[in-house]
Amino acid sequence: MEGIMRFVKRAACVVFFALVSFAVLAYGIGKFDFIFIKRDLPISGKGNLHIEMPPMTEDDKEIEEQVGNMGIGENISGIISSGSNENKGDESAEDGDGGEKKPALSDDGYYPTLGQAMSSGYFISTDGYIADKEHTLAEILLDVEMTRDQVKGKKPVLVDAPVSYEDGGEYFYGTAFSDEYCFSFEVYMGYILMYDEATATMFDRTGKYIVTFGRTEMRPAYARDEDGNPLFIDYEGRYFIVDEYGRPLYSSYVDERDSKGLYYNYRKDLGALDSPLKIFSRYEDVRFIDEINTKDYYIRSSIDPDLAEYIYAIRPSFAETVARSNPRFALALRALKDRIEEEKRLEEERLTAQLTLESDTLLSPDAESIADTELSTEISTETAPSTETETETVTETETETETEIETEPETETETETETEIETEAETETELETEKVTSSDPNILIIDRTLSLMRYGFGYPLADPEEIEYKYAKAYGYSEGRAAVVDDDGILRFIDPMGEVVIDGVGTKMVTASRYIVSEYAEPLYRHSENSKGYLYFDEGLVRVRKLERDYTFRNLIYSDSDVLLYPDGSEFPLPSGFTLVSYSEGVLVLKGNDGKYGYYHKNGYWIAQPIYTEIRPFSEGLGVIGFLGGKKGVIDINGNIVIPFAYEYITAPSDGVMTLYSYDKGWKIVVKMEK
Repeated sequence: MEGIMRFVKRAACVVFFALVSFAVLAYGIGKFDFIFIKRDLPISGKGNLHIEMPPMTEDDKEIEEQVGNMGIGENISGIISSGSNENKGDESAEDGDGGEKKPALSDDGYYPTLGQAMSSGYFISTDGYIADKEHTLAEILLDVEMTRDQVKGKKPVLVDAPVSYEDGGEYFYGTAFSDEYCFSFEVYMGYILMYDEATATMFDRTGKYIVTFGRTEMRPAYARDEDGNPLFIDYEGRYFIVDEYGRPLYSSYVDERDSKGLYYNYRKDLGALDSPLKIFSRYEDVRFIDEINTKDYYIRSSIDPDLAEYIYAIRPSFAETVARSNPRFALALRALKDRIEEEKRLEEERLTAQLTLESDTLLSPDAESIADTELSTEISTETAPSTETETETVTETETETETEIETEPETETETETETEIETEAETETELETEKVTSSDPNILIIDRTLSLMRYGFGYPLADPEEIEYKYAKAYGYSEGRAAVVDDDGILRFIDPMGEVVIDGVGTKMVTASRYIVSEYAEPLYRHSENSKGYLYFDEGLVRVRKLERDYTFRNLIYSDSDVLLYPDGSEFPLPSGFTLVSYSEGVLVLKGNDGKYGYYHKNGYWIAQPIYTEIRPFSEGLGVIGFLGGKKGVIDINGNIVIPFAYEYITAPSDGVMTLYSYDKGWKIVVKMEK
């Protein structure tokens, strides 16, 4: 009987252990949840930590099923909707040489390994890609265990965060840090980065191990130094590169001076000068003269908020008036007042501490008498009422200085010093008289000088002192054009002679009661691959932000959109009903009124019809396209399938390298190759 009881107890323990193990496993793969345990990330239900997407519509499922059944080399340019395979009149669409399938050399039958491809005469390529026998993709096999998890927690990412200070007003460029999913693998300018919960392991684009960092020790800067090396940022915000031995080497890169103006996985040739002219930069004193008619109601809403400090110092009442009709100015004025109050509070604390310290000091009677006299003089000097204008302050200071000099014994040296001071005072007076003034009391003139970074162009060996630094910002030449920006934020393009060939200010359009002016401005978005096409000409076109604003009420914006320009400044005609999302390598990403995307060639035909719900700009000859919450694939510029629609996540090529993720098979890393 005792033996039976022992057997039952053991069996019960085994069963209990098995049930607990099964429960833990079921929880781990997402079969159920405890209401008191919060998951950081969604679970796929298949054992892989991944991002869950919203369900697809029935129409999208039909299209996904059709393209999902197509293989490498087949063409999708004619697929339009609901399983239809008509070309919809796009006879001009070119068919690639996609009939010949790639040799099935890898384990899953898709791609050869990197070693196999190299032994067959292929080499890694960052140029364009066509689905033919001269190009192939090869699989990179890392000498580590490949995780099945799609994401490894979250990470801070600098993203675009444009702001508008009022309804109907202009949006202004801005950035902010956001917690984004950290994918288990990332490709960055030729590097392969593998993340776990605490570390980031770096490989080169052949799969060779380089170094392992702590996750907090580095993050990609999405920028390159002047030699084209990819930059990283450490936890203190310093830029560095990584050499072939994995050593971090700190860089002299300065964003304000060296930035290409766009931040994503760009190639070395972005912004590479195709002109012998080089960009020079340095800080210079820049004089601004703003003339404001205080009686003109209409201009108050457009006064620059940077003028808040100057206007408040001269006419506080007018500053308050402007703030009531100018939200941006009101924010700047509030910040200014807070700063003044804080400075006043700190000064009062300093004086109180000084008085307390000196009152606690024990002195002899005679010394106390002398100290009291000195302290009284010092306090009266420090607490003298402040003057209202800058001129009065200068005069009072000069008077006090002369009084102090006269009370001291006169020597030859002191006389010379006094003479120098008087000379300097006269010079300052002369400079004051040079300032612009107005006899009209209603006209307020703000005359200010700021130290700003200025840009100019010159030959590499030119004397920097001979360069004309006349631009608020300048970017490198591309296809004979360079983008420059003036102090009003107007974007223009100049030729190698410095002549403006695309003016940023359009002709005024007159309506019944309004004057409307069009202006080209710097990009509103810069921190993602969707910012492709801005600032630099590519395949004969450049993407520009176009504003149409009220000529009088400059804060009133009628439209804010992107257009493509030819080198002569004329606009590329977009198909009716579509908006431009991005542009690169002669291919437009267009969005229809139904919210779906397609690839449109600059020559006037669809590479992929606008029936897809997820898309990436073309990069190195390839485009990632598919369905939100569904499968993605990769096509070439002719619409031929290069990577089948079999993956839930695909990155665009970065120096030839791509990562693919499938819920069923996990991660795959491939590289573009060419014979």
